[in-house]
Amino acid sequence: ASGRVLMRTSYFSNIKNVTKPISIAASAPRWYVGAQYMRLAPKYDTLKDYKSGKIDKDQYTKEYHEKVLNLLDADVIYAYLTSIYNEEITLLCWEKPDQFCHRNLVAKWFKDQLDIDITELGQDEVV
Repeated sequence: ASGRVLMRTSYFSNIKNVTKPISIAASAPRWYVGAQYMRLAPKYDTLKDYKSGKIDKDQYTKEYHEKVLNLLDADVIYAYLTSIYNEEITLLCWEKPDQFCHRNLVAKWFKDQLDIDITELGQDEVV
């Protein structure tokens, strides 16, 4: 959509290629000094259950929507995130691009809610 700030996704280990980072992770590396936006972070119990193998990707996705995304207004979140730098931004978390990650769920949510295409930094295809 015209007039929209470009939004991308990436991961902390790729920070050298990111100019306007915003962490959406539950916790950031100690060395990270960029912006953080915790309202998009997964809930601790969902994260813990997924990492321990208690829940699978489908259940994680369901819980992330129920406990996080469904409680938020995409227009409000987009306006806030893009106001932080007023230019292209990159939403960060931990997993590499080929791994399951909530940033992909956020990208899909923005696409579904606002028809915004969000790509992984360094990759042309939409997340």
